[in-house]
Amino acid sequence: MADAICDLVSSGRTLEENHLREVVTLLKSEAVLIQSSKILTDEKKATLDLLLRRMQGVLKAKESKYILFHIEKNALVAIKEIFPGIEAPTILPLAGQENKVAVHLVSAEAVFWSTLEKLKAIGASSILVLPIEKMMS
Repeated sequence: MADAICDLVSSGRTLEENHLREVVTLLKSEAVLIQSSKILTDEKKATLDLLLRRMQGVLKAKESKYILFHIEKNALVAIKEIFPGIEAPTILPLAGQENKVAVHLVSAEAVFWSTLEKLKAIGASSILVLPIEKMMS
């Protein structure tokens, strides 16, 4: 067993999972993307655009959550009040339940316990909030 280890930390999850704690920070760093002032060839421009799209997808996913729940059809209008900035949610019928549907949506808004309580108050059940790994618009 070691008395100490040195680790690259981004989220701190590994430290937490292994019951470790940070003692000292040796170096803080960040990744940056820089571009030459020279005009890029079409091939390099296409590669850069692809890389930027993917990076933006990861950043957008990081601040978004995938939310699923069941709700009565007549309560669907209230969802826009709880999540005002969302695109139209996906509405799926529930097997054997004529008046209830499953709702799937992506929210860029922070999802707090109070948000979930609002959903519960309008009759939502089986509420799941999941992280999103990657996302493209």
